[in-house]
Amino acid sequence: MTSRLSFTHALLLAAALAAPSAMALSAADDDRGYYFAGFANYELSDPARDSDNGHGFQVTLGRALGEYNALELSFLNLERDRKIDGRPDYKSVLSLDYIRDFGLQRFQQAFLPDVKPYLLGSIGGVLEDVRSDTHLHPALNLGAGLLFPLRIGFWDWGWGLRTEVKGLVQYNDRKSAPADNAFLADLHFQIGLNI
Repeated sequence: MTSRLSFTHALLLAAALAAPSAMALSAADDDRGYYFAGFANYELSDPARDSDNGHGFQVTLGRALGEYNALELSFLNLERDRKIDGRPDYKSVLSLDYIRDFGLQRFQQAFLPDVKPYLLGSIGGVLEDVRSDTHLHPALNLGAGLLFPLRIGFWDWGWGLRTEVKGLVQYNDRKSAPADNAFLADLHFQIGLNI
């Protein structure tokens, strides 16, 4: 009887350790905890720009606000090659992002991974260095993403693989190139690790 009770407790403990969490963009059990993410970024630049598509990185610090919401502070840095002379233009974005996730989705098929879909919206500032002329612009960001929890057997360290697609719209104020466009819209694709 004692061994059967111990075995049952061991199974319950193992199930509790293996159970995925539904916390905002985190696989950890604390729904108010902090997390960090790092991304590789590829930008499809607005066709009005005088440069090629961009590439760079993003770092993010987030805080879960309950079960399905989070706030993130993100810094994106990228460069593009100018079509005229091949020299680089630079873009840096600092944004405050609101995240709304839809909980962990599990599939009946063993070959399909658990996934947590989410939407994001943000406000921020874009610092651009275009043709050695630097300007600061306000911007809005809207996007969607998927978080895939990374687990090995019963061990869950709260890590996840994140993929995102975001549209960044900046007010151009007609002072920086291309000067005839009041707004520029760039599409960003990202993949990274959430810890």
